[in-house]
Amino acid sequence: MLLKLMRLNVPAWLSYSLAFGFVAFATWLKVLAEPNVIPQNVPITYFLAIVPAAIFLGMGPAIAACILSLFAFDYFFVSPLHTLLDLSHTENLPILAIFLFVGILFSYLTSNLRQENIKANKEIEIRKEKETELKKLKENLEFQVEARTNELQEALENVGHERSLLTTVMNSAGDSHLVFLDKDFNFVLVNETYAKSCGYKPEEMIGKNHFALYPHEENQAIFTKVRDTGISVSYRDKPFEFPDQPERGTTYWDWTLVPIKNDSEVQGLVFSLTETTNRKKAEQSLESFNQELERRVDERTLELIEARDALLEQLALRAKAEESLRSLSSRLLNIQEEERRLIAKELHDEVGQNLTVLKMLLGRAIQGVPNEAKTLLKSASGTVTELIKEIRTLSMSLRPSVLDDLGLVPGLESLFKQINTLAGLSIHFEHDEIEGLHQDVSLVVYRIIQEALTNIMRHAGVKEASVSIKANDGQIALKIEDQGIGFEQSSLQINRSTGLSAMKERAALVGGRLAIESEPGKGTKIEAILPISPASGLENRHTVE
Repeated sequence: MLLKLMRLNVPAWLSYSLAFGFVAFATWLKVLAEPNVIPQNVPITYFLAIVPAAIFLGMGPAIAACILSLFAFDYFFVSPLHTLLDLSHTENLPILAIFLFVGILFSYLTSNLRQENIKANKEIEIRKEKETELKKLKENLEFQVEARTNELQEALENVGHERSLLTTVMNSAGDSHLVFLDKDFNFVLVNETYAKSCGYKPEEMIGKNHFALYPHEENQAIFTKVRDTGISVSYRDKPFEFPDQPERGTTYWDWTLVPIKNDSEVQGLVFSLTETTNRKKAEQSLESFNQELERRVDERTLELIEARDALLEQLALRAKAEESLRSLSSRLLNIQEEERRLIAKELHDEVGQNLTVLKMLLGRAIQGVPNEAKTLLKSASGTVTELIKEIRTLSMSLRPSVLDDLGLVPGLESLFKQINTLAGLSIHFEHDEIEGLHQDVSLVVYRIIQEALTNIMRHAGVKEASVSIKANDGQIALKIEDQGIGFEQSSLQINRSTGLSAMKERAALVGGRLAIESEPGKGTKIEAILPISPASGLENRHTVE
């Protein structure tokens, strides 16, 4: 019972609490026993706290009990009372020192005894577990030996039956040729398929030597190696010619030779074969077909390479022609713009000035003619005034001088004002400050907006439109939008629409792109992305188109 108590595993907080309780109990006993039973200056009563703490709780609680006992003894029973470790009274120090030494020594020895007891108990438990495990293994082994003995007895009883079954199984193997040979390569068991393929009955082959019937040095060397090494071998599509059946020609076989061992000694060989003559011939035909197919593929590939090279050459010529066409278109547009500029200048400088002089002469003539002629002259003067306005409008339409003089934004504002005056179309204009805009790009933007607004006036049926020009990362984004009647894009052939085609062509010539979105009843939106400088756009033209 004491040993079991020494093996108790008590939590640390509870161990130290019990140690404190043992010290309190020992103090109480010493008070009761004083002074008749035990002298006041002898602390033997406190060993009643240290001993159980060391035995049942361990070294830590025992030392704690020893130190607490020392303090309690000094405080309650050593003069002067109610003081701790008063060094002025040296006569008590030897007793306290001896008590502390004996208490710690006893705690250490008892704690070691407790640890040894716990260790021995664990070893006993481990030994018992191993004995139980060995007992189970012994019982299991006895059961397995008994079961194996019964199996061997049943196996011996069924050997004859199994031999009969083995023969039946071998004969039921279908197209597989199965043979069992002894270690001298004599036939022991032969299935009907093998015997029939060789031109014999199974019982006619039993006892005969394999290589006496079918001499073959290579195969005999393989059989000998398997018998001597005990290692199985397999072959795929191995050729063989029957010496007594030359009409069959070369036959092909997948075969496996497996040694049958008894106590690591080879007792015989199992020879399993499957004829693959038909498969081999089919593979040979397929290989010949594949070679012919590869030859035709190579020829066709060569033709395709030649066709590709010709196509690449045509594409290069086409690209060159397209480049020439774009260059020609650009030159034509430049010539057209130059002609417009010259005509506009001629109209403004010559025709406009002449009409202005004519109007002044008519004004002077009105003053010196009879009243009957004044009416005609005033009518003529009014007609000349209208002609001057039309000449100015036509001149601005052909080539607005404000575009060359003041730039894109003032030129567009002048255009919008003119359109609003002539057609009543109100245009909402938003734009960014655009620095470094090339003159060619500026002209393209102006002509695209001019053509788009002309289409709105002709077809959209609205009195409002919006124009937006935004600059970002070396490009400008142009958007012209209306909320008019719109149109079905699938029915529109842009290449046949001169205005839309011209807008796309102008955008492409400076390296930009233009897109049109429209639905019936939902208006039309034209968006273009153009480079600020046409050189950078032309370098990336094939990317943005």
